[in-house]
Amino acid sequence: MSSDFSKLTVLATTSDPAKATPRLIRSVARFCPGANTLLASAKSTVAEGVTVVTVPDAQDVNGSRNALLARVRTPYVLLIDDSIELGRKSQVEHLLKPVAGDSLDLVAGELQRCAKRFGLFTSRELMPSHGSVLAKMMPSGEQATFQLGLPFAGTGVAECDFTQSFFVARTDKLRALGGWTSASPFDEREEFFLRAKRFGVRVGIRAASIASRWSTAVEMSNDQRESRICALAALGVSELIDASGRTFSAELSSHKQAA
Repeated sequence: MSSDFSKLTVLATTSDPAKATPRLIRSVARFCPGANTLLASAKSTVAEGVTVVTVPDAQDVNGSRNALLARVRTPYVLLIDDSIELGRKSQVEHLLKPVAGDSLDLVAGELQRCAKRFGLFTSRELMPSHGSVLAKMMPSGEQATFQLGLPFAGTGVAECDFTQSFFVARTDKLRALGGWTSASPFDEREEFFLRAKRFGVRVGIRAASIASRWSTAVEMSNDQRESRICALAALGVSELIDASGRTFSAELSSHKQAA
């Protein structure tokens, strides 16, 4: 399936341009030919076919993404970061088609975690992370539960409430949504998709589109936990249960600080 990627801008953030950026750029050039690419980096980087946007702090993922979004001149964007590598199974054209056809506003693919073993072998582990958000009012405020999985299989697109941070979306919808939160520097995926749901953004998942993530699983730091709670509190959410079953509670956080 051929696709016109000239209407697509790739938004990529990086904290280590020398190590990860070449792999990212090669995969974009190969599997999204003709797409514009914007790269946010705290370091001056020269990369052929890429527009580098210098940001004060590359660790501020949301600030970097907003800086990139402000410079987009195409109707659609592809969100990735320097840990992601596109491949034959990524099939970005199948993510773009329903968005360009106005069937949905945002369509995501899946990620598989990749890691080198003994310098010879590559382990690959699928990271399914899409599903629905169940919200209910509690005495302390809104409780949002991220329920993993959908009763769906195949190569088509299914509607859902949240996905991975690997997606194609309409530029105007992201701007109307306000981009990414400034309440936290981390990738606050839950906060983003809660706002998207409230704003009526039509979200879909194509599980057959798979990209590789070259990173290892890391434990969430206390700073990340507190930042997530602050970002959610700004939405009036007092408690969140994420797709991994972890609970983030503004009440628990305030008790901890008081202690």
